[in-house]
Amino acid sequence: MGKMGYPVEDLANSLTEVMEDFSVLGKFNAEISHRLSEGKVSEKDYPQLLIYKLLSEEILKNSFEDDSVDYKSLREVISLLGKSYSNIDKPEVWKKYLIEFGSAYRKLLKTKKHKRTDMIQGYPIYIYEKRSTGGSILLTSSTENLKFFPDMDLIFSDPEAAKRASQEYLSKINDLKKEKRIDRLCFIEKRKGSIGSLTLQPFLTSKTKIPSVIIRASYIDNFSKIKGMYPDVGNKVTLIYDLLNFGNGIAEAAEILKERYLCNLTDAIVFFDYEREGSKERLRDEYNIEVHPLHTLSEFNSAYKRGKEMMKRIKKHMEKIEKELKELRKQKGLISEDVYEKKLADISISGLGPNRR
Repeated sequence: MGKMGYPVEDLANSLTEVMEDFSVLGKFNAEISHRLSEGKVSEKDYPQLLIYKLLSEEILKNSFEDDSVDYKSLREVISLLGKSYSNIDKPEVWKKYLIEFGSAYRKLLKTKKHKRTDMIQGYPIYIYEKRSTGGSILLTSSTENLKFFPDMDLIFSDPEAAKRASQEYLSKINDLKKEKRIDRLCFIEKRKGSIGSLTLQPFLTSKTKIPSVIIRASYIDNFSKIKGMYPDVGNKVTLIYDLLNFGNGIAEAAEILKERYLCNLTDAIVFFDYEREGSKERLRDEYNIEVHPLHTLSEFNSAYKRGKEMMKRIKKHMEKIEKELKELRKQKGLISEDVYEKKLADISISGLGPNRR
């Protein structure tokens, strides 16, 4: 077992079960990566572990966080991956499960995804909808049927939203600078999903005048894991990330910085917090990291519900006006032109406008 703390064999067995959350696949990938990075893997085992690192990474990148997928299809893919690993010492059985895995994964990638964009709190957000077949649409870093996903790649593609989000990160860093010393900003290249807050590195580094470093946890080679201005021993580091769900991405970066540079990890700034119970507490207790979310699930949920209620009221109001117009058109020719024009004007003032004559 590596220092990450999860036996690969146990994790592989867990993949074959009906899991409560999909984070076990991320742990499986992270533990294999850690073993390979340590260089303590035998020559015989190295190719096998490398294959499973690449396969699990492929699933993570193409189905997690920024994509909606069918639960049953993803469940089958992950289960077959676990079964193949668990039978790695039985060539014929291993080969059988690996072929089935490839077939299932190919089908998964062809699954049609239903998502649209909407504006919540001034930000473009992906909205996930039910499939016509009734299957579940999931944000697959959890098992919850979440209705929306704040993809930073989408947000940073919109000029106004990008400007606003960048300024929010900058303001939070400046607030923290008033309270404590920050020696390094740490940006995290994610194992899965969107590029995220990594694109903020040049902007925040230049504006805050704080040197920055990038953690690339998925890289096996230790030299490639850390890029930028390497921290000194004891440096106080603030991590910049996009989402807080389970907190595994932040925790993994923290492990690397503490192990290699003995850094003091003080804070993490995230754009969005899913408010999952225990995530913040875990980072605080295990790594002494205080998480500062710019936005939260409850805040976005409230705004989304208000928007939907507003649209319902508008729709009801428009239906009322359409009904009044329909009744008025029936009266045309039966009432004087002046009365008709006055009634039409009254309907127009109520919200439909004069161009619907």
